[in-house]
Amino acid sequence: MSESTVRSVSWSPKGNLLAWSQSIGFEGIGRFDISSKRLRSFSSLDARITELAWMPDGSGLMIVYQTLQTGGRTQIGFVSYPSGKFSSLTRDTNYYPYFSLSGDGNTIATVQQVRNFHLALLSSAGAEIPAAPAVLAATQNIESLAWDGDNLLLNKSSQIDLIPRDGQSSTTLIHDPNALVLFLNSCPAAHAIVFTWIGHAGSPNATLWRGGVGGTNPAEVTHGQLDFARVCSPQGRRAYYMDPATGRLVGGGLAGAGSGEVVAGTVVPNGILAAPTFSLSPDGKELAFLTSVADPATKMTSQRIALLDIDSGKPARLLDPDPRIAYAPIFSPDGKSLSYKIREKGVDNIWIQPLDGSAGHQLTKFTSEQIEEYDWSPDGKSVAVLRGHTSSDVVLLRATNP
Repeated sequence: MSESTVRSVSWSPKGNLLAWSQSIGFEGIGRFDISSKRLRSFSSLDARITELAWMPDGSGLMIVYQTLQTGGRTQIGFVSYPSGKFSSLTRDTNYYPYFSLSGDGNTIATVQQVRNFHLALLSSAGAEIPAAPAVLAATQNIESLAWDGDNLLLNKSSQIDLIPRDGQSSTTLIHDPNALVLFLNSCPAAHAIVFTWIGHAGSPNATLWRGGVGGTNPAEVTHGQLDFARVCSPQGRRAYYMDPATGRLVGGGLAGAGSGEVVAGTVVPNGILAAPTFSLSPDGKELAFLTSVADPATKMTSQRIALLDIDSGKPARLLDPDPRIAYAPIFSPDGKSLSYKIREKGVDNIWIQPLDGSAGHQLTKFTSEQIEEYDWSPDGKSVAVLRGHTSSDVVLLRATNP
Protein backbone atom coordinates (compact mmCIF):
# COMPACT_ATOMS: atom_id res chain seq x y z
CA MET A 1 0.00 0.00 0.00
CA SER A 2 1.38 3.38 -1.01
CA GLU A 3 0.58 6.58 0.90
CA SER A 4 -0.24 8.28 -2.39
CA THR A 5 -3.06 5.82 -3.08
CA VAL A 6 -4.89 6.09 0.26
CA ARG A 7 -7.92 8.36 0.26
CA SER A 8 -9.80 7.60 3.48
CA VAL A 9 -9.00 5.50 6.58
CA SER A 10 -10.99 4.37 9.62
CA TRP A 11 -10.15 2.36 12.77
CA SER A 12 -12.57 -0.34 13.88
CA PRO A 13 -14.28 0.26 17.28
CA LYS A 14 -12.01 -2.31 18.96
CA GLY A 15 -8.90 -0.79 17.39
CA ASN A 16 -7.77 -4.06 15.86
CA LEU A 17 -8.55 -3.33 12.19
CA LEU A 18 -7.69 -0.41 9.94
CA ALA A 19 -9.82 -0.02 6.79
CA TRP A 20 -8.89 2.22 3.88
CA SER A 21 -10.04 3.16 0.40
CA GLN A 22 -7.91 3.91 -2.62
CA SER A 23 -7.60 7.39 -4.14
CA ILE A 24 -7.17 6.11 -7.71
CA GLY A 25 -9.45 3.95 -9.79
CA PHE A 26 -12.15 1.57 -8.59
CA GLU A 27 -10.22 -0.47 -6.06
CA GLY A 28 -12.67 -1.44 -3.31
CA ILE A 29 -11.66 -1.49 0.38
CA GLY A 30 -8.54 -2.86 2.03
CA ARG A 31 -7.90 -3.68 5.70
CA PHE A 32 -4.92 -4.13 7.96
CA ASP A 33 -5.17 -6.62 10.84
CA ILE A 34 -3.10 -5.36 13.79
CA SER A 35 -2.68 -8.78 15.41
CA SER A 36 -1.52 -10.63 12.29
CA LYS A 37 0.08 -7.54 10.68
CA ARG A 38 -1.38 -8.57 7.34
CA LEU A 39 -2.94 -6.52 4.57
CA ARG A 40 -6.07 -8.04 3.13
CA SER A 41 -8.94 -7.16 0.87
CA PHE A 42 -12.07 -6.13 2.75
CA SER A 43 -14.38 -5.84 -0.25
CA SER A 44 -13.86 -6.04 -4.01
CA LEU A 45 -16.68 -3.58 -4.62
CA ASP A 46 -16.20 -2.08 -8.08
CA ALA A 47 -16.46 1.50 -6.87
CA ARG A 48 -14.39 4.56 -6.06
CA ILE A 49 -14.84 5.13 -2.34
CA THR A 50 -14.24 8.69 -1.21
CA GLU A 51 -15.12 8.35 2.49
CA LEU A 52 -15.67 5.52 4.95
CA ALA A 53 -16.35 5.02 8.66
CA TRP A 54 -16.84 1.95 10.87
CA MET A 55 -20.23 1.41 12.45
CA PRO A 56 -20.01 1.76 16.27
CA ASP A 57 -20.85 -1.95 16.72
CA GLY A 58 -18.20 -3.06 14.20
CA SER A 59 -20.80 -4.64 11.90
CA GLY A 60 -19.43 -2.92 8.82
CA LEU A 61 -18.57 0.35 7.15
CA MET A 62 -20.66 3.25 5.94
CA ILE A 63 -19.18 4.59 2.70
CA VAL A 64 -19.50 7.38 0.17
CA TYR A 65 -18.94 5.81 -3.24
CA GLN A 66 -19.06 6.39 -6.99
CA THR A 67 -19.73 3.75 -9.63
CA LEU A 68 -20.46 3.69 -13.32
CA GLN A 69 -24.07 2.95 -12.45
CA THR A 70 -24.35 6.19 -10.44
CA GLY A 71 -22.96 8.19 -13.36
CA GLY A 72 -20.10 9.35 -11.16
CA ARG A 73 -22.45 10.81 -8.56
CA THR A 74 -21.47 10.20 -4.94
CA GLN A 75 -23.94 8.02 -3.04
CA ILE A 76 -24.04 6.47 0.44
CA GLY A 77 -23.80 2.72 0.99
CA PHE A 78 -23.03 0.06 3.59
CA VAL A 79 -20.47 -2.78 3.46
CA SER A 80 -20.99 -5.47 6.08
CA TYR A 81 -18.14 -7.08 8.02
CA PRO A 82 -16.79 -9.71 7.66
CA SER A 83 -18.84 -10.82 4.63
CA GLY A 84 -18.12 -7.68 2.58
CA LYS A 85 -21.71 -7.59 1.30
CA PHE A 86 -22.64 -4.22 -0.19
CA SER A 87 -25.98 -2.44 -0.14
CA SER A 88 -26.81 1.11 -1.27
CA LEU A 89 -28.66 3.49 1.03
CA THR A 90 -29.23 6.25 -1.53
CA ARG A 91 -30.19 5.64 -5.17
CA ASP A 92 -31.03 8.95 -6.83
CA THR A 93 -29.66 11.71 -9.07
CA ASN A 94 -28.40 13.83 -6.18
CA TYR A 95 -24.88 13.95 -4.73
CA TYR A 96 -23.97 12.98 -1.15
CA PRO A 97 -20.32 14.05 -0.70
CA TYR A 98 -19.87 13.14 3.00
CA PHE A 99 -21.69 12.00 6.12
CA SER A 100 -21.53 11.84 9.90
CA LEU A 101 -22.70 8.90 12.03
CA SER A 102 -24.55 9.30 15.31
CA GLY A 103 -23.02 7.68 18.40
CA ASP A 104 -25.36 4.70 18.25
CA GLY A 105 -24.92 4.33 14.48
CA ASN A 106 -28.65 4.51 13.81
CA THR A 107 -28.74 7.92 12.12
CA ILE A 108 -26.68 9.40 9.31
CA ALA A 109 -26.41 13.15 8.79
CA THR A 110 -25.40 14.04 5.25
CA VAL A 111 -25.53 16.88 2.74
CA GLN A 112 -27.77 16.33 -0.27
CA GLN A 113 -26.52 18.30 -3.26
CA VAL A 114 -28.39 19.04 -6.50
CA ARG A 115 -26.41 20.43 -9.46
CA ASN A 116 -28.11 23.06 -11.62
CA PHE A 117 -25.80 24.06 -14.46
CA HIS A 118 -26.52 25.41 -17.94
CA LEU A 119 -24.59 26.25 -21.09
CA ALA A 120 -23.98 29.88 -22.05
CA LEU A 121 -22.32 31.19 -25.21
CA LEU A 122 -20.33 34.40 -24.82
CA SER A 123 -18.59 36.73 -27.25
CA SER A 124 -14.85 37.36 -26.97
CA ALA A 125 -15.80 40.53 -25.06
CA GLY A 126 -17.74 38.52 -22.47
CA ALA A 127 -21.27 39.42 -23.62
CA GLU A 128 -23.81 36.59 -23.71
CA ILE A 129 -24.88 35.42 -27.17
CA PRO A 130 -28.47 34.20 -27.55
CA ALA A 131 -28.16 30.45 -28.09
CA ALA A 132 -30.32 28.51 -30.52
CA PRO A 133 -33.12 26.44 -28.92
CA ALA A 134 -31.46 23.13 -29.85
CA VAL A 135 -28.35 24.12 -27.92
CA LEU A 136 -30.34 25.10 -24.84
CA ALA A 137 -32.35 21.88 -24.97
CA ALA A 138 -29.16 19.84 -25.04
CA THR A 139 -27.53 21.44 -22.03
CA GLN A 140 -28.90 19.03 -19.45
CA ASN A 141 -26.50 16.78 -17.53
CA ILE A 142 -23.33 18.19 -19.10
CA GLU A 143 -20.13 17.23 -17.27
CA SER A 144 -17.59 18.93 -19.56
CA LEU A 145 -17.30 20.55 -22.98
CA ALA A 146 -14.84 21.39 -25.75
CA TRP A 147 -14.87 23.11 -29.11
CA ASP A 148 -14.25 21.09 -32.26
CA GLY A 149 -13.89 23.67 -35.01
CA ASP A 150 -17.23 25.44 -35.23
CA ASN A 151 -18.98 22.71 -33.23
CA LEU A 152 -19.34 21.99 -29.53
CA LEU A 153 -18.53 18.61 -27.99
CA LEU A 154 -20.64 17.94 -24.90
CA ASN A 155 -19.77 15.24 -22.38
CA LYS A 156 -22.98 13.84 -20.86
CA SER A 157 -21.36 11.18 -18.66
CA SER A 158 -22.19 8.11 -20.74
CA GLN A 159 -22.13 9.79 -24.15
CA ILE A 160 -20.52 12.55 -26.21
CA ASP A 161 -22.76 14.78 -28.33
CA LEU A 162 -21.80 17.23 -31.07
CA ILE A 163 -23.78 20.43 -31.66
CA PRO A 164 -22.98 23.08 -34.30
CA ARG A 165 -22.60 26.64 -33.10
CA ASP A 166 -25.89 27.55 -34.79
CA GLY A 167 -27.66 24.89 -32.70
CA GLN A 168 -29.66 23.47 -35.57
CA SER A 169 -28.86 19.81 -34.91
CA SER A 170 -27.40 17.40 -32.38
CA THR A 171 -25.46 14.18 -33.06
CA THR A 172 -24.38 11.52 -30.57
CA LEU A 173 -20.79 10.46 -31.34
CA ILE A 174 -19.99 8.09 -28.48
CA HIS A 175 -22.47 6.19 -26.33
CA ASP A 176 -21.93 3.43 -23.76
CA PRO A 177 -24.44 3.25 -20.88
CA ASN A 178 -22.00 1.04 -18.95
CA ALA A 179 -19.09 3.48 -19.14
CA LEU A 180 -18.28 7.00 -18.00
CA VAL A 181 -16.61 9.80 -19.95
CA LEU A 182 -14.54 12.03 -17.68
CA PHE A 183 -12.87 14.56 -20.02
CA LEU A 184 -12.79 15.28 -23.74
CA ASN A 185 -11.03 17.40 -26.32
CA SER A 186 -10.63 17.64 -30.06
CA CYS A 187 -7.55 17.01 -32.22
CA PRO A 188 -8.36 18.75 -35.52
CA ALA A 189 -5.00 17.99 -37.14
CA ALA A 190 -5.45 14.29 -36.39
CA HIS A 191 -9.13 14.35 -37.42
CA ALA A 192 -9.95 12.88 -34.02
CA ILE A 193 -11.47 13.49 -30.62
CA VAL A 194 -9.76 12.33 -27.43
CA PHE A 195 -11.41 11.55 -24.12
CA THR A 196 -10.95 9.64 -20.88
CA TRP A 197 -13.20 6.58 -20.66
CA ILE A 198 -13.77 4.42 -17.61
CA GLY A 199 -15.69 1.16 -17.64
CA HIS A 200 -15.73 0.64 -21.40
CA ALA A 201 -15.40 -3.05 -22.31
CA GLY A 202 -15.58 -3.84 -18.58
CA SER A 203 -12.30 -2.13 -17.67
CA PRO A 204 -12.12 -0.59 -14.15
CA ASN A 205 -9.41 1.86 -15.27
CA ALA A 206 -9.76 5.39 -16.64
CA THR A 207 -7.66 5.54 -19.80
CA LEU A 208 -7.24 7.86 -22.76
CA TRP A 209 -9.14 6.98 -25.94
CA ARG A 210 -9.29 8.47 -29.41
CA GLY A 211 -12.03 8.31 -32.00
CA GLY A 212 -12.60 9.65 -35.47
CA VAL A 213 -14.23 13.04 -35.93
CA GLY A 214 -17.62 11.34 -35.95
CA GLY A 215 -16.71 9.16 -32.96
CA THR A 216 -15.86 6.24 -35.26
CA ASN A 217 -13.45 3.43 -34.41
CA PRO A 218 -12.61 4.37 -30.81
CA ALA A 219 -9.20 3.02 -29.77
CA GLU A 220 -7.42 2.98 -26.42
CA VAL A 221 -4.32 5.17 -26.34
CA THR A 222 -3.02 4.75 -22.76
CA HIS A 223 -3.11 1.89 -20.29
CA GLY A 224 -2.81 3.50 -16.85
CA GLN A 225 -5.25 3.51 -13.95
CA LEU A 226 -6.42 7.10 -14.17
CA ASP A 227 -5.19 9.11 -17.17
CA PHE A 228 -7.01 12.37 -17.75
CA ALA A 229 -6.96 16.13 -18.43
CA ARG A 230 -5.83 15.55 -21.99
CA VAL A 231 -4.81 18.01 -24.72
CA CYS A 232 -3.49 17.43 -28.22
CA SER A 233 -0.51 19.01 -29.89
CA PRO A 234 -1.41 21.32 -32.81
CA GLN A 235 0.18 18.86 -35.24
CA GLY A 236 -2.06 16.08 -33.89
CA ARG A 237 0.83 13.70 -33.22
CA ARG A 238 0.89 13.76 -29.42
CA ALA A 239 -1.54 13.89 -26.53
CA TYR A 240 -0.69 15.19 -23.07
CA TYR A 241 -2.41 13.93 -19.95
CA MET A 242 -1.90 13.75 -16.19
CA ASP A 243 -0.96 10.74 -14.10
CA PRO A 244 -2.49 11.56 -10.68
CA ALA A 245 -0.59 8.74 -8.98
CA THR A 246 2.65 10.69 -9.51
CA GLY A 247 1.33 14.19 -10.12
CA ARG A 248 3.30 14.27 -13.38
CA LEU A 249 2.28 15.43 -16.86
CA VAL A 250 2.85 12.80 -19.51
CA GLY A 251 3.11 13.04 -23.30
CA GLY A 252 2.59 10.19 -25.74
CA GLY A 253 1.70 9.38 -29.32
CA LEU A 254 -1.95 9.32 -30.31
CA ALA A 255 -1.46 5.99 -32.06
CA GLY A 256 -1.18 4.33 -28.66
CA ALA A 257 2.06 2.50 -29.36
CA GLY A 258 4.33 2.32 -26.30
CA SER A 259 4.00 4.21 -23.03
CA GLY A 260 4.03 7.95 -22.58
CA GLU A 261 6.98 9.91 -21.26
CA VAL A 262 6.98 12.25 -18.29
CA VAL A 263 7.34 15.85 -19.44
CA ALA A 264 10.53 17.20 -17.83
CA GLY A 265 10.09 20.25 -15.62
CA THR A 266 6.50 19.64 -14.56
CA VAL A 267 7.59 19.09 -10.95
CA VAL A 268 8.02 22.53 -9.36
CA PRO A 269 10.40 22.69 -6.34
CA ASN A 270 8.38 22.83 -3.10
CA GLY A 271 5.23 22.72 -5.16
CA ILE A 272 2.33 20.41 -5.96
CA LEU A 273 -0.28 20.54 -8.71
CA ALA A 274 -3.12 22.71 -7.45
CA ALA A 275 -5.58 21.60 -10.15
CA PRO A 276 -5.67 18.39 -12.21
CA THR A 277 -5.85 20.14 -15.59
CA PHE A 278 -3.46 22.11 -17.78
CA SER A 279 -3.36 23.95 -21.10
CA LEU A 280 -1.15 23.74 -24.20
CA SER A 281 -0.23 26.89 -26.12
CA PRO A 282 -1.58 27.15 -29.70
CA ASP A 283 1.93 26.62 -31.13
CA GLY A 284 2.38 23.51 -28.96
CA LYS A 285 5.56 24.81 -27.31
CA GLU A 286 4.39 25.66 -23.78
CA LEU A 287 2.30 24.05 -21.05
CA ALA A 288 0.51 26.13 -18.43
CA PHE A 289 -0.68 24.71 -15.12
CA LEU A 290 -1.52 25.84 -11.60
CA THR A 291 0.80 24.91 -8.75
CA SER A 292 0.72 25.49 -5.02
CA VAL A 293 4.23 26.45 -3.87
CA ALA A 294 5.39 26.38 -0.24
CA ASP A 295 7.94 28.83 1.18
CA PRO A 296 10.48 26.65 3.08
CA ALA A 297 11.11 29.45 5.60
CA THR A 298 7.53 30.38 6.49
CA LYS A 299 5.78 27.13 5.43
CA MET A 300 3.15 29.33 3.81
CA THR A 301 1.82 28.35 0.38
CA SER A 302 0.82 30.49 -2.57
CA GLN A 303 -0.82 29.80 -5.91
CA ARG A 304 1.47 30.27 -8.92
CA ILE A 305 0.96 29.74 -12.63
CA ALA A 306 3.72 27.60 -14.12
CA LEU A 307 4.73 28.14 -17.76
CA LEU A 308 6.86 25.32 -19.10
CA ASP A 309 8.81 25.34 -22.36
CA ILE A 310 8.33 21.69 -23.31
CA ASP A 311 11.49 21.17 -25.36
CA SER A 312 13.96 23.33 -23.43
CA GLY A 313 14.25 21.08 -20.37
CA LYS A 314 14.45 24.21 -18.22
CA PRO A 315 12.42 24.66 -15.01
CA ALA A 316 8.99 26.17 -15.39
CA ARG A 317 8.66 29.95 -15.23
CA LEU A 318 6.36 30.99 -12.37
CA LEU A 319 3.84 33.81 -12.69
CA ASP A 320 1.74 35.51 -10.02
CA PRO A 321 -1.97 35.17 -10.82
CA ASP A 322 -4.82 37.28 -9.57
CA PRO A 323 -5.20 36.27 -5.90
CA ARG A 324 -8.81 35.25 -6.56
CA ILE A 325 -7.77 32.49 -8.99
CA ALA A 326 -10.00 29.41 -8.58
CA TYR A 327 -8.74 26.95 -11.19
CA ALA A 328 -6.07 26.16 -13.76
CA PRO A 329 -5.32 28.63 -16.59
CA ILE A 330 -6.20 28.25 -20.28
CA PHE A 331 -4.26 29.76 -23.18
CA SER A 332 -6.19 32.19 -25.36
CA PRO A 333 -6.50 31.12 -29.02
CA ASP A 334 -3.85 33.66 -30.07
CA GLY A 335 -1.45 32.48 -27.35
CA LYS A 336 -0.89 36.00 -26.05
CA SER A 337 -2.69 35.64 -22.73
CA LEU A 338 -4.02 33.20 -20.17
CA SER A 339 -7.55 33.08 -18.83
CA TYR A 340 -8.80 31.47 -15.65
CA LYS A 341 -11.68 31.41 -13.20
CA ILE A 342 -11.67 33.83 -10.31
CA ARG A 343 -14.01 33.50 -7.35
CA GLU A 344 -15.19 36.35 -5.14
CA LYS A 345 -17.95 36.05 -2.55
CA GLY A 346 -19.04 32.75 -4.09
CA VAL A 347 -19.36 34.12 -7.63
CA ASP A 348 -17.15 32.99 -10.53
CA ASN A 349 -15.93 35.09 -13.44
CA ILE A 350 -13.25 34.77 -16.12
CA TRP A 351 -10.04 36.77 -15.80
CA ILE A 352 -7.63 37.58 -18.65
CA GLN A 353 -3.90 37.81 -17.83
CA PRO A 354 -1.66 38.96 -20.72
CA LEU A 355 1.70 37.21 -21.00
CA ASP A 356 3.53 40.45 -21.86
CA GLY A 357 3.19 41.62 -18.25
CA SER A 358 0.51 44.23 -18.90
CA ALA A 359 -2.44 44.59 -16.57
CA GLY A 360 -5.09 41.90 -16.56
CA HIS A 361 -8.83 42.45 -16.71
CA GLN A 362 -12.10 40.70 -15.95
CA LEU A 363 -13.82 39.32 -19.05
CA THR A 364 -17.23 38.48 -17.62
CA LYS A 365 -19.45 40.43 -15.25
CA PHE A 366 -21.50 37.69 -13.63
CA THR A 367 -23.13 38.59 -10.32
CA SER A 368 -24.18 35.08 -9.31
CA GLU A 369 -23.41 31.38 -9.78
CA GLN A 370 -20.21 29.41 -10.36
CA ILE A 371 -18.38 28.37 -13.52
CA GLU A 372 -17.95 24.62 -13.84
CA GLU A 373 -15.95 24.76 -17.07
CA TYR A 374 -15.38 26.93 -20.12
CA ASP A 375 -13.56 26.75 -23.45
CA TRP A 376 -12.54 29.21 -26.16
CA SER A 377 -13.60 28.57 -29.74
CA PRO A 378 -10.57 28.08 -32.04
CA ASP A 379 -11.25 31.38 -33.84
CA GLY A 380 -11.37 33.24 -30.52
CA LYS A 381 -14.80 34.70 -31.24
CA SER A 382 -16.80 32.73 -28.69
CA VAL A 383 -16.51 31.26 -25.23
CA ALA A 384 -18.70 28.32 -24.18
CA VAL A 385 -19.34 28.44 -20.43
CA LEU A 386 -20.95 25.82 -18.23
CA ARG A 387 -22.24 27.74 -15.22
CA GLY A 388 -24.80 27.41 -12.48
CA HIS A 389 -25.01 26.46 -8.81
CA THR A 390 -25.28 23.55 -6.43
CA SER A 391 -28.15 23.49 -3.95
CA SER A 392 -27.32 21.86 -0.61
CA ASP A 393 -29.58 20.60 2.17
CA VAL A 394 -28.77 18.70 5.35
CA VAL A 395 -30.76 15.46 5.52
CA LEU A 396 -31.00 12.68 8.11
CA LEU A 397 -31.05 9.04 7.03
CA ARG A 398 -31.92 6.01 9.09
CA ALA A 399 -29.04 3.55 8.95
CA THR A 400 -29.89 -0.06 8.20
CA ASN A 401 -27.56 -3.03 8.54
CA PRO A 402 -28.61 -5.74 6.11
